[in-house]
Amino acid sequence: MIHNDIRILDLHHSACDEIVFNKEWLLEALPEGHEKGGIIRVLYYADSILTCIYRSRSTNYLIVLSTLPEWSSKRILAICELDSTKLIFSRNNKTHLYYGTWSELNRDDNQLKWAIYCINLVTQKKHPKIILYNLTGSDIDIEICFELHNNYFYALSTLPLADRGEVADVSVYQCWRVCLELPQNRVIKTDDRYMWRRDHVKEGPLDNRWASLHLEVNEKTGELNIVEIRRACGEESKPCCYITPVIFLDNLGSLSFQQLPQTQPRFYVTTNSTDFEIHSHYYHSSSNTHIDLVKDLRSSNSYVCICAESRRLRPSEGPDIAVKEIYQVRYWPRPQNSNSEIQHVDTFHHLLDSSLHVGKVKGTMDGRCLVYSIGDHPKTLVVIGFDPGMRLEGIEQWKKQSKRRGHTAVEKLQLDGNMDTNVDDQQKKTENIRKERAMYQDINAGVHFCS
Repeated sequence: MIHNDIRILDLHHSACDEIVFNKEWLLEALPEGHEKGGIIRVLYYADSILTCIYRSRSTNYLIVLSTLPEWSSKRILAICELDSTKLIFSRNNKTHLYYGTWSELNRDDNQLKWAIYCINLVTQKKHPKIILYNLTGSDIDIEICFELHNNYFYALSTLPLADRGEVADVSVYQCWRVCLELPQNRVIKTDDRYMWRRDHVKEGPLDNRWASLHLEVNEKTGELNIVEIRRACGEESKPCCYITPVIFLDNLGSLSFQQLPQTQPRFYVTTNSTDFEIHSHYYHSSSNTHIDLVKDLRSSNSYVCICAESRRLRPSEGPDIAVKEIYQVRYWPRPQNSNSEIQHVDTFHHLLDSSLHVGKVKGTMDGRCLVYSIGDHPKTLVVIGFDPGMRLEGIEQWKKQSKRRGHTAVEKLQLDGNMDTNVDDQQKKTENIRKERAMYQDINAGVHFCS
């Protein structure tokens, strides 16, 4: 967001234009009688559909917008008044949108529960809310997560149920799903016997600073996997990545409980938390690589960099010799060193961590690119792409000769609202939805490494 505009740039398709929504137009679209003076913020974006929320002291609304050309006659797909915005989340595909809030009071135990709502974006039908009474946890992407996959809405929890004393010392992954086409049908839940997580008594308490949880599709099988990063308390413990398949009774087949071993760590992460401020975690399953966005504190000039730890198997030296795993940790860019022959490192540090922007670092990654913001006011967005198909127009190729080849692209965007565009002020006032030249082209601060 910049001033009165919401700007959308499609990185995956290397867009050279941004789709711009005027926030004043969105406010005018709200029902009559809504309280003035509220704020709009972006909640979620997927499949060319943008979800925003409007918050004021007395009224709150969910606003669903489409950026697709075929929806040009009706950009606003839905506006819903919200009873609560507490821990609100949203997930959608091209035809359905689910959103939920941690707001439903269960009178049996006087605890808040998750209320889930569904909207069919094609028919505009709003289905009755679903209350997940047994879904415990409130920290999204740490204790619980939500996702859409293959015509189902999924909700996942890692916490044990407190009212089941016989299993309170252990935890299993608990997953619920609802069919998008038939959300009024009963919610289907996994069997607790088949998705073991950990023994808290034997393994000890967890250090939640390393916690990360999400659902991911296995590229080979197409099935849904749970990917969790966690670390036990203690100086000797290491963060581990665990991958567990989601198993429902209807796809269990003849598999028995005895055939399902307890989940073992996929691999260990050796980043020393005392040397780095860790701002985001991501495990890239296809390359067996753990990627951290960190701030290196080992030198007087701390800087933002990527810490990547990959895992591969060493060939066996004989039939009776076990195959060993090899771990390799790399940092990019390298630390700045005036004596180093690699002088271009300064260029990368300037792109990734400008000294003009001091403040919080927040990042997210989807497997194809890493996007993070740094600073408070003004704020800078930095994009690091790993997809060789991502070719942003006007970004120059890095000319440094090197033996190492890669597919990384780095781009910076300053969000201070002072950038000039080729659309005059009068046009901005009259066009509620428009395309504008992408701001990264005017900044012209970035490089790519593709040949």
